[in-house]
Amino acid sequence: RHTFDASPALPSVPTSFILTVHGSACIRDAWAEWHKVCPTRELIIVENFTECDKRLALKRPDIDIFHAYVTIFEFARDTLPSGATIAVFEDDFFWDHPTHAAAALRDVDRFVRRAPDVDHYLLGCVPLLALPTGAHWRALLAGGLHAALHTARGMCRCADAYARLTAARQQQGTVNIDLLISSRHCTYCYWRPLALQLFPATRNRSQSWPTMCSTLLDMTNLATSAYPFYP
Repeated sequence: RHTFDASPALPSVPTSFILTVHGSACIRDAWAEWHKVCPTRELIIVENFTECDKRLALKRPDIDIFHAYVTIFEFARDTLPSGATIAVFEDDFFWDHPTHAAAALRDVDRFVRRAPDVDHYLLGCVPLLALPTGAHWRALLAGGLHAALHTARGMCRCADAYARLTAARQQQGTVNIDLLISSRHCTYCYWRPLALQLFPATRNRSQSWPTMCSTLLDMTNLATSAYPFYP
């Protein structure tokens, strides 16, 4: 848990979390990327999410990730001021243009603070289906949760969805928190990506992603280059 004196790019958001695993080579880069913009005054590193005890029957990357996010959300609910919004970054995120991102995050902060309906705000995603509404687009179906804001309402809705997961539901197919957040919750994204992520052939992708999504990533070369598929 780390605190900083620098003026944060997200003044209304008290805490950021970086999600990683112990010994990951990515965390050093994520630490450096985060400090290029310094989104919040507090940063918490969350490690070893794949090894945590879970009540769910199956051990799969998609379920590990869902559980990790819900654990962060419950921690935020229990320790941060009531109604607080948080920022969560995965350890392979990187800023597109840090200087632009710092200025844009202040606009995002104002939007999330004033809009009554926001559950989540994606700071960078692959927008499969989105409704352009000025600078802040309504994300109807999107992939990529590597950098996002989560309001108290959005965190509560995710925790409720996780609590309803049954063994039968797990067996039916992928439990994808990215698609849940964009398709069933009120989720927004910026008109251009502020934070990016590549999609290499990981265990999560091979075991949990629909074949169509993996094929699309291969066709657009998002395993090695952030463009051209990001808008």
